[in-house]
Amino acid sequence: MAKNERVTIDFTTIDRTNGEFVMYLVEEGPWSETSLAERLRAIQARVYNAVDVAIDGYLARVHPESRGSKVRIQVDLHAKPPEVVEALVRKLADHIAGSEEYRRDIEASKNIAGLRILVKHL
Repeated sequence: MAKNERVTIDFTTIDRTNGEFVMYLVEEGPWSETSLAERLRAIQARVYNAVDVAIDGYLARVHPESRGSKVRIQVDLHAKPPEVVEALVRKLADHIAGSEEYRRDIEASKNIAGLRILVKHL
């Protein structure tokens, strides 16, 4: 995985109910059709970068309380995004969950115990 420490995480919390350290990526509107392709590329980059910082240990360096935890990357969508935005995040989540390379990297990582990606409309 890439050693990318340049990702904007809007805020973090500990979800004790689910036993996860949560990184929130907030995506707000307005959602313009003319800039939608660019926004989709930016969201994809944010998600992959968040995955990398979790697996590679940058998250654990900045938030030591996250070390060894299950991690959830939650993309919060505001202002009625087009359906394609949620579909993209779900596709990314499925790709990462089904990737043998990511699975190996997560299992080998001492920084996280697991990873899932969730998308929510707010």
